[in-house]
Amino acid sequence: MKQLSTLVLCLLSADSVVLAALTDPTQPPRAHLASVARIQQKQVGGFVLSGVKITEEKRVAILNGQIVGVGDRVANSTVLEIHPSFVVIDYLNDERTVRLLAKQVRQPIESER
Repeated sequence: MKQLSTLVLCLLSADSVVLAALTDPTQPPRAHLASVARIQQKQVGGFVLSGVKITEEKRVAILNGQIVGVGDRVANSTVLEIHPSFVVIDYLNDERTVRLLAKQVRQPIESER
């Protein structure tokens, strides 16, 4: 009986080791996600800029989880300008800049320029 319980314990322990080894390699480490969350909390007026897409026809940004263009409103603010690494907003009649984190800025490849 003792051998059986030892065997079951070993099998359960081995299972957790295998699961730990099978983490998604495309996801950032949890420590990085926590530091990004802390930085985003310190963003201008609670605004978080998650992404920017600029084409010849249109400029859009993801601000506080919403896809916005110039002139759109988000949480008592109006989007004034959209640039590759930041967005300028009018927040309660005060012009502010909300920036992407440096590592999130994607440079266009040669064929996109």
